[in-house]
Amino acid sequence: MKWIKQALARPVLVWQVIRKNWCSFWNDIMEDDDLSWLRVDDALTRVDILSSSKYSRNRSNHLTLDVLLKESKLKQQRRTRVSQKADDSSSSTDEEEDDNANKISHMITDLERESLRIDEKVTLHKWGEKVFYQQTPLETPIDLAEDCRQKNAELESSTEGLLLSGLLHASVITEGRCDERTVRRIFYQMVESPDELLETAACDFLCDLLMLQLADCKPICQFEWLPTFTDIMNVFRSYGYRRVSSVPITGRSCVSAEKSGSDPASDSDELEGPPANIRSFVAFLKSLFQTRHVHQTLSASEAAELVVILVHCQMDHCIEGLSSLFRSCMIVLAHYFSEEEWADKRLQIASCLSSLSTDLLNQVLVAESLHVGDVRLCALQKSVVILLLGKSVETDLEDEADILSLFKWQDMKRKDYDFLTLYLQLTLADLYLWSEPRLEKGGSVHEDWLEFMKRVTACVHGSDERPYATKTRNLASFLQQKYQH
Repeated sequence: MKWIKQALARPVLVWQVIRKNWCSFWNDIMEDDDLSWLRVDDALTRVDILSSSKYSRNRSNHLTLDVLLKESKLKQQRRTRVSQKADDSSSSTDEEEDDNANKISHMITDLERESLRIDEKVTLHKWGEKVFYQQTPLETPIDLAEDCRQKNAELESSTEGLLLSGLLHASVITEGRCDERTVRRIFYQMVESPDELLETAACDFLCDLLMLQLADCKPICQFEWLPTFTDIMNVFRSYGYRRVSSVPITGRSCVSAEKSGSDPASDSDELEGPPANIRSFVAFLKSLFQTRHVHQTLSASEAAELVVILVHCQMDHCIEGLSSLFRSCMIVLAHYFSEEEWADKRLQIASCLSSLSTDLLNQVLVAESLHVGDVRLCALQKSVVILLLGKSVETDLEDEADILSLFKWQDMKRKDYDFLTLYLQLTLADLYLWSEPRLEKGGSVHEDWLEFMKRVTACVHGSDERPYATKTRNLASFLQQKYQH
């Protein structure tokens, strides 16, 4: 250990010693005579070196070619896999595109089918129907065409001239009577004259004389002629009115296509619809029906038939602007009956009105046309409503409890639920229940009605895409507020 410490203390001295000893060792080796072990034959060395170098060179070339072949194969395999993946991806993409195209085509087909179904519902349920067809000439005993060709000077001295000037009105009141020829002439001028001024003057003349009475309710003027039920029907027929009554009150169809001698389907559009004279004609009927105590020109059955005709006329779009006039005439006609006659004819009229149309929307229109605030027409409306609701479910209904039973088992969650029918049924039920005195607030019927309204609003959300779903929901919400307060 001592010498190791000394060596570490003197490293330079140690290095000199090692160097001296190594040099002496190498000199001894080089001085040795037998150095054959260090010498190599040149030929052998050259051949071995050449052969070894050639082998190594051939080996190197062989390995490089294999590597290249392997690499080419690997690249080819990679290209094959990439191409296969591309083909697979392209084929899968094509399949996905085909699937998407098929899905889109199916969706479009479903949407078209649904839109057609909705459009079919909408087009099939437009309110109203055609009632007035082609006009026909009215057979009158007076040649109005010949009168229209008269000169103005001659016209002023004729009946029409006196009518327009007002002298005829004063003359009739002074005399207290109006002969048959004059009344007929003025009546047919009112219903057929193309001259609006002459038509209005004739209407005012007849209405004024019908309504003027003395203090003892006696008429100021006696009419020697007034139109009968047959005359009134002839005017309606000449205006193009057509109806075959399925439940005739008078024992016969009042107006039919066969009777008029023309087919409504083959009528031309040249003179279709009633003329403007229908306004004056209905106004005259209103005045005529108010004078039953003086001029009883209709029987109870004929008056009942006219009620049906006035309601039926309002289903035509061309009468829409005259609906208020028709309804006021209906009120007067409803009070044309005595109490006994009305009690006897009300259900017959209701049965006939419920058969005017097979379409539920038009049936609702018929019921709503009776909503005019009159006691008799209100009772008639309730009779019509309960018949219509019974027909919609093919059962007989009697009171408000039977009406509410229609709405107890309604499955509004179904995708194909018919909300249009429910909407119309709710409208009809409201017409009946709102005028029902027995529907007391807080009663069982009242609570059941409100409960169903709440169920409708809960089952149908605001964005429901089913036909008429949101419309029904809005109606139910309105009715709920209406019957709560």
